[in-house]
Amino acid sequence: MTVPRQPAYRVPDRAPGPELPPEPPGLGRRWSRRVRAWWGELRHGRPRRRNRLRWVAAAVALLVLGSATAGWCYLRGLDGNIVTDVTTADELERHRAERPARAPGSEAENILVIGTGERSPDTVLLFHLAGDRRSATALALPRALGVDVPRCAGPEGTALAARRGTLDAAYASGGAACLIRTIEGLTGIRVDHHLIVDYAVVGRVADAIGGIEPCTLDALARKLVSSGVLLNPAKLLPVLDALTSSITSDTELNSLRELYDLLREIRSVPRDALRFLTVPTAQDDRTALVEADAEALFTRLREDRPVSADDGGPPLVTPDDAAANTMCG
Repeated sequence: MTVPRQPAYRVPDRAPGPELPPEPPGLGRRWSRRVRAWWGELRHGRPRRRNRLRWVAAAVALLVLGSATAGWCYLRGLDGNIVTDVTTADELERHRAERPARAPGSEAENILVIGTGERSPDTVLLFHLAGDRRSATALALPRALGVDVPRCAGPEGTALAARRGTLDAAYASGGAACLIRTIEGLTGIRVDHHLIVDYAVVGRVADAIGGIEPCTLDALARKLVSSGVLLNPAKLLPVLDALTSSITSDTELNSLRELYDLLREIRSVPRDALRFLTVPTAQDDRTALVEADAEALFTRLREDRPVSADDGGPPLVTPDDAAANTMCG
């Protein structure tokens, strides 16, 4: 018996779909099988729910990535607000041979914070961060303190003779470089970094978040936290913009990342190991050092040895009442 020939199986006609795109050059075997499978689903009209979900997920991922990139670019843009003090770096390099040496093997850092008003410093604060990061000392130096000012470069490169003067005068005539060299000559402590903070700008930030005394930097930080500014990008970004605009730094602290890393190291110091001191001065004359006491304190800092609350003059501020006192002076 002859078996009738079966008709060939024929796939029903479908609307023509998009062709699989050519494999991008250079990918080779990295061309994903999953991509081919997804494309097949799209071409042959299979259920597209998963496809839609994938495209939505991809779109959301791109939006998140785009927002993160925009935020990162904005924060990177804030770095441009920070003025890099190249002039001071160049001047200090010229006098490298006469500057104090760093303690051998020590990872201690000494940061000079200069809070400025018009042309004179309102605050001169030498911050010593111990090499083991287990202690830190903030030493306030009265701006009217009588000191030996070295030969410095004045405005437009004019030469200023060595003289007896004040920290205030050293800064006004020779800028940060002259002030740093004056302090190094007084203390024998190598200044590793410096920050110049414009209190006029910081004051506007303080007013915007509730009227904090601009010299009270710790109180300002507390207010930023308690007011919820740190959790609100719409408020935080303008504050960061203003704060970064108030800072002039050396060539190694001229970015938010570097400043954040420094603050993180400071915050890691145990609270009871933070010392806020004034340099020892005569009770009836804040412009004159008590030589023996001052030298003992400077030696401890130079050698990166722990400092007690009794090593300096009257306490500048204690950790517990930092928010209620100013560091101006």
